[in-house]
Amino acid sequence: MPTIPIRKYRLTSLTEPTDRMLSQLMKSVSAAANERADKAHRAYFAEIDVLVREARISWNAKNSPAAK
Repeated sequence: MPTIPIRKYRLTSLTEPTDRMLSQLMKSVSAAANERADKAHRAYFAEIDVLVREARISWNAKNSPAAK
């Protein structure tokens, strides 16, 4: 089987990937998925931090002695 560079290989190709190519594909897919998951995780908790800060400000404003 001819060697196909990993960036050129498509899973819809008519040729089966070698075990080595399949391993490389899975590693690159895994790395990309982990990067996206880490980015989503950071964005999620950053949004929670903003919401908590806003809730504290609102609560303090409602419960301050000046508000009563």
